Amino acid sequence: MMFSLLFIAIFLMSCDKRGPAGPQGPEGPAGADGLTGQIFEVPDVSFAAPDYTIFVNFPAEVVVDDSDIVMAYIREDEMPDIWKPLPKTVLLGGGDFLLYDYDHTFFDINFYLDGTVDLAGLDPSDTDNITFRVAVIPAELAEMLDLGNFNQVMDALQIEHVHKIN
Repeated sequence: MMFSLLFIAIFLMSCDKRGPAGPQGPEGPAGADGLTGQIFEVPDVSFAAPDYTIFVNFPAEVVVDDSDIVMAYIREDEMPDIWKPLPKTVLLGGGDFLLYDYDHTFFDINFYLDGTVDLAGLDPSDTDNITFRVAVIPAELAEMLDLGNFNQVMDALQIEHVHKIN
C-alpha cells in the first residue's frame, strides 16, 4: 500500500497540465507587415479612334515584381469617390455593351474599350475625362484582400496620398 501511495504521489507531482513540450516548429510565413505596394492615378484620359486605347508607362518609382498583382480601377463617381475594378461592363440599349478593360506588363499598362457597340458612336461621357487608378499589390497581401474593394486595398497598403501621373 505504501508503495502505491508513493507511486501516485510521484505521478501527480510529475504531471503538467500543459503536457510535455515538443520540439520547436519551423518559422511561419511572414505576415502582412512590411509588405509594400503602390498606387498611382491616371487622371482625365480620353479614348479616341482608331484604337480606343490609352497606353501608360509606369512611373519610374513603381516596381512590379514577378509575383505582384496589378489591378486597375475606374472612377465611377466623384462624390464620394467610388472606384470599380476593371474589367467593367456597361449595358447599353438594344443588347449592346461597352467594356472597359486593361492589360499590362512589368513596365506599362494599356487601358482599352471593347464591346458590341460602334465605338465611334459613343457618347463623350463614355470616352472622355475618365480617371483610372492602378494598384501594384504584393501577392502575399493580395491573398488576404477583397481586390474588388478599392478602399480595402488602399487601407491594406497604407496609402494616404495617390500620386497622379499624366
